[in-house]
Amino acid sequence: MEKLIGRWEGNFGLAYSAVPLYDPGDLSGGARRLNLSGMARVPQQPMTDLQSFIHEYKEVIVFTPIEGNVRNRGVDSADPINARCNMDQSIQGVTYNLQIIATGGGEYH
Repeated sequence: MEKLIGRWEGNFGLAYSAVPLYDPGDLSGGARRLNLSGMARVPQQPMTDLQSFIHEYKEVIVFTPIEGNVRNRGVDSADPINARCNMDQSIQGVTYNLQIIATGGGEYH
């Protein structure tokens, strides 16, 4: 676990998301408009067309050791229904802090 402790950075993250497009629509019964699939659009409703976004980001994660031992409470044989006795473990642990930081403007596709 010693090798995990410290600050780690990654600078090449990409997040992809897609949201449905909405047709602002003409509710007056004008000409029918078609979506990219050739289907008629319904005014004021989500369409099957999606607007996709790709965002660049970087991550920073910092692992810090927990001073002393941590008590992990449980039961013998990991069987809480037919437990013969309680079993406590003493383990060492770490805490972490993860930051995700936008590094560039989103691109639309």
